[in-house]
Amino acid sequence: MPNSEGYSGHVHSMKHTHSITRHYHDVRKHAHEAPAAHGHSLSAHTHPPGAHTHDIKDHKHLSSEKHKHSGPSHSHGLNNHQHDYDHSHQIAEHWHTLGGHAHTVKTTAHSHAVTIDGHDHQVLITGHNHSFLVPAHDHTIQNHTHDIIYGIHQGESASSCTVYVDGTNIGNFSTLKSQDITSALSKAYGGRITRDAYHTITIYPNSLSRIVADVFVIGIVARVDDAIY
Repeated sequence: MPNSEGYSGHVHSMKHTHSITRHYHDVRKHAHEAPAAHGHSLSAHTHPPGAHTHDIKDHKHLSSEKHKHSGPSHSHGLNNHQHDYDHSHQIAEHWHTLGGHAHTVKTTAHSHAVTIDGHDHQVLITGHNHSFLVPAHDHTIQNHTHDIIYGIHQGESASSCTVYVDGTNIGNFSTLKSQDITSALSKAYGGRITRDAYHTITIYPNSLSRIVADVFVIGIVARVDDAIY
């Protein structure tokens, strides 16, 4: 391989072939310096590198003198490879402004299913009062009857009773002793007591009670000289 070297104005003339299999270049920070003007002359050649990766970190190329690279027509063939560069983007603080606008959402008919587990509610009601205003009014009870409920009933007894004779109220009594009811009996023409008819005595206690009553009837057959026979 012909070769000549010189420190000032020198030329490298090389005819060679590089056959590079898959490999990896890891180039850290470095610099290239050429001491003086020089040139590179390359004859026709090819570079058929295999799959490889270039990982080039921060570095630079420096030349102290003006120089050039010249060579015959040639080509470089690169198989599958990649270049990795560490970099980042820095965006200063900024904001986006949106003018007045509206969003329209159309929801089709649908349903929601909600399951509520068994639970309790506790409600505390403090002492309070309710006020009701009931205006004056009347209740009308139509004539009606009640069936008698037969039996022996225990409880408080009546404290008073009302007595009717032939439908006439003769009074309310807390104690009932001997009572003349002649004046309350129904009368016929001439003030005579109605004959050939029943006379009714009705006693209404103010509670359930057992009533024991006796009725005495005095009939006058004749009266002569104020004597009653």
